[in-house]
Amino acid sequence: MGRYYQLRIALFAGVLLLAGYVGNAAAALTEACTEISNQATLDYKVGTVDQDQILSDDDGSGSDPTVFKVATLVNLTNVTEVSPTSVIPNDTNDYVITFKITNTGNDDARYMLQLYDRDGETVGTDVDGFDMTTVRVYSDTDATYGSGGTEVLVAASETAQDGSDLGLAPGDPTAADDSAFVAPAGVIYVHVVAQAPASAADGLKDLFTLRAVAYNDSSNSPGDHSVGATWIQSTDSDDTNGCGVAVVLGDDTDSDGAGGSILDLDSDTPDGAAVATGYFVITTAAITVEKDYEVISDPINGVSVDAKAIPGAVVEYTITVTNTSTSTDASGLALVDPIPTNTDYVVGSADPSGDVTFSNSDTSTWTYVPVGSSGDADAAVKYIKAAKATLPFNDGVDSEHIYTVKFRVIIEE
Repeated sequence: MGRYYQLRIALFAGVLLLAGYVGNAAAALTEACTEISNQATLDYKVGTVDQDQILSDDDGSGSDPTVFKVATLVNLTNVTEVSPTSVIPNDTNDYVITFKITNTGNDDARYMLQLYDRDGETVGTDVDGFDMTTVRVYSDTDATYGSGGTEVLVAASETAQDGSDLGLAPGDPTAADDSAFVAPAGVIYVHVVAQAPASAADGLKDLFTLRAVAYNDSSNSPGDHSVGATWIQSTDSDDTNGCGVAVVLGDDTDSDGAGGSILDLDSDTPDGAAVATGYFVITTAAITVEKDYEVISDPINGVSVDAKAIPGAVVEYTITVTNTSTSTDASGLALVDPIPTNTDYVVGSADPSGDVTFSNSDTSTWTYVPVGSSGDADAAVKYIKAAKATLPFNDGVDSEHIYTVKFRVIIEE
């Protein structure tokens, strides 16, 4: 079972409105506890004489209008606003995935949010294969982390608030009560902020599942929710709201998303909960470096396949750098190789010559120019460096993702 974090998030309707936080793409629903009232009238005659108008009555005992109250519709959506998020290993910057929870019901609501780090688990076709570091969780009134919304740190690490009820409201980091609610069409954003590991293979994913559970306050009417009132999870059609009428669960199976096997995350029945899974994905070059040698000639056999590595022999090194990633280029390549002890660099043998520089001291300076004619030995060369600006990823079409460097040395006599 992966790690999880649990928090209750709530916002005053006024805060939502001031923050420009109401998404009214659809027509507003009739609010819960709204009274629907009407009364019929009957005009009639006896013979040709008009009689007094009769008003309908709700129970036949007088002339009261027929009145009923609108029930509470519990409905919500939970989607990934920002995901997947590409991550470069060894980067110290923050990376973010963001969830968006929307109250699509007709009553003020509060939500318990449970965040699960899906360590080693599979959700749909996605497999959790690595862990981000320095994980923090923020609630917010803004979709973009770091953009100046009302971000509140609700979990300072992966384990500090593991499974606890944080009781925090966006915009009020000191809140410790249940007094605030999310109005119909109101939105909560949850940012999972983390940093990259020092290393990880290209394409690996770190999955996080957010489960939002709607709660309804049975002891207070909408607009008059008091601090500290009891919360009940609205999972029973017999629950009643603050004005004594039914609570109806309206979330459909689509709201559960890809949740996997945690609790009832993949429930196929309305349950007042909505689930979404987002992930960080490693996007990096996958580099291999291979180095081989071949004896080209020796003083006995000359240039021959039978040449041996004896004093005076010429040996060619071949270094092959390959980017096996299918999505990410490598940049700023600097391949440095020392000239081996008991050998001397062969002038003019470096290929590609335009990429190569030399040092006659250490790896801090690369201004030395080998001395002698092509094929001569220069014992002053200590290091050789090949630089390449970009090594493309493997597109399966050409060999541009392979970079080869060659140079020769003479075994000292």
